[in-house]
Amino acid sequence: MSFGAVRLLWKWDEERIVELQKAAVWTGRHPAVCKRASAVVIRKGVKDHYTNLKAYRSIALLGGLWMVVEKVIAVLLAEEAGR
Repeated sequence: MSFGAVRLLWKWDEERIVELQKAAVWTGRHPAVCKRASAVVIRKGVKDHYTNLKAYRSIALLGGLWMVVEKVIAVLLAEEAGR
């Protein structure tokens, strides 16, 4: 699901999306689309030798829906920490 689609759904019914994501967190069941990511490898600044693996960093690019899941998890953890 693209980020644009998630944004439209969020405008349509924010509370329902949050409740669905909370249910996914508590039951441990997530849609397959949330479990996919693309990895990108980039160079770390200016290094002497780019033949060394430590000269690179990999970044996981998550889908738009997974970003909502991360936000919900962060809020749930903050609520638990405040108790």
